[in-house]
Amino acid sequence: MRSCGKAPAVSKPLLGQRTAKEAMRELDENLVLPGFPRGPFNVGVKELQNIINKFTFTTACPGGGFKVNRHRSVDDKEGKVVKQAFRCNGGCGKNDKNEAVGVCTWEVTFELSTAGWVLTRWHEDSVLDERRDADGNTYHVKVRFPSQHRHVLLHHNVELRAQHGGRTGIHDQSLLDIAQEMVDAHQPCKNTHRVLLSAMAKRGMDTTAINYDWTWRKFYTASAAIAAFDVSDMVDLLKARKEAIGLNYEVHVDNQGFVDALFWENEGAMEEWSIASTENVILFDPTHGTNRHNLKLCCFVGVSQSGHNTILACVMIEKESCWFFEWSLRCFALTFRLPPALIFTDRDEELATAIQKLINSGLWPDIKHLLCVFHISVNLFTHLHPLFTGNPAGWREFHDLFWRVVKATDLSRTVKQGVEGSWEYDVTNLVDLLEKHIARSDKRNHEVEWFQALMQEGSKFAARFTWALGSCGIHSTQRAESNQSKVKVCCCSAPTP
Repeated sequence: MRSCGKAPAVSKPLLGQRTAKEAMRELDENLVLPGFPRGPFNVGVKELQNIINKFTFTTACPGGGFKVNRHRSVDDKEGKVVKQAFRCNGGCGKNDKNEAVGVCTWEVTFELSTAGWVLTRWHEDSVLDERRDADGNTYHVKVRFPSQHRHVLLHHNVELRAQHGGRTGIHDQSLLDIAQEMVDAHQPCKNTHRVLLSAMAKRGMDTTAINYDWTWRKFYTASAAIAAFDVSDMVDLLKARKEAIGLNYEVHVDNQGFVDALFWENEGAMEEWSIASTENVILFDPTHGTNRHNLKLCCFVGVSQSGHNTILACVMIEKESCWFFEWSLRCFALTFRLPPALIFTDRDEELATAIQKLINSGLWPDIKHLLCVFHISVNLFTHLHPLFTGNPAGWREFHDLFWRVVKATDLSRTVKQGVEGSWEYDVTNLVDLLEKHIARSDKRNHEVEWFQALMQEGSKFAARFTWALGSCGIHSTQRAESNQSKVKVCCCSAPTP
């Protein structure tokens, strides 16, 4: 006899637990832009957004490029994002007919599968198309098509983008020449803009024809040739340099074929490096905001025989991770062959691990890794000063004692026994003073542990350990940071009002 009961319900996999194939089952391939990244990508949401932007903005797209922002998202029971929509960040401006438009509705959705993020939906628009049958009767058919942009796309053309900002610009060639001379002299954008406004006012011209953004895009985001300059063009340039004068470069691409790391040797660097041989000192400090590909720029800064800064090599990396740092350092080590005596960095754990890997591998077996005292000072204030709220005298007492301990240069104070004047003795006094002045709390315990971990690395920054090393008078990475500020003026990647 057959049972008439209901068939048992089949449980549907929850979001975040479906396979890539199950998650992509509902994706309409006919709507997807050719070459658009589909996944799976085993990365975080921010990295996924960067992958999408690499395609939509830096890859040649029909009609121009655009960037996306995170839109709606769905979390699982544990609060983890398992579904994320990305929407074009354009709109709220003018279209190609100079008509006001709202927020762009172009949108895609990714879902976190067991293999990583995969594209699951390409949002679409639809219209009702009126048609007639054989008898002459009218009927409507719903026609679907990929969602369209409602605004002017980014064509990497400085004039078009300036006009999109609502400014007509300057057409007087003498004023354009003045501005270009200031740019060539590495004057900041604010000075150039101020001079242009003053000159326009003296000539009775409409000063509302330009704004700071127009000046920036016209002269500092560079000409159309530089704005269109892509990583592939840079690789071709580096290849030509290597063939012409033998300057080394290295390129690394990800599994999607995008460049995620690029290293190059600067002209004259090898000659400077060979003078000091194995007594060289290098500073390594990553910075952002130097290129439109969102790659971090890291300069290997050394000290020339005249005492001036010299940028020996540069590297652009996608993330400040141990792998990218190790790749960068290995490229430098294999290019310059002779190891440096010292390397100064901030207290980045990923970078410290990468340096230690080079030491263990034998490439830089005897190098000394020292920490920037400026970054230590900033971190000390950030972590500990809030604990002394309402107790300024206690903070001064602790702060003064800390720097007396760190700046002490007597080599006899390097003994490790717990005798008076030793490093362990001084650290114990500092911790006791810290606990004396601040109330007990979970935050206090956490920050005291942070401070104790910092002091365990005292051999990397305390004068009693570093004073005998030939550091060319360097105790921080500020030389590297000063170079970065100049590089940013030349690169002109992001406006600073």
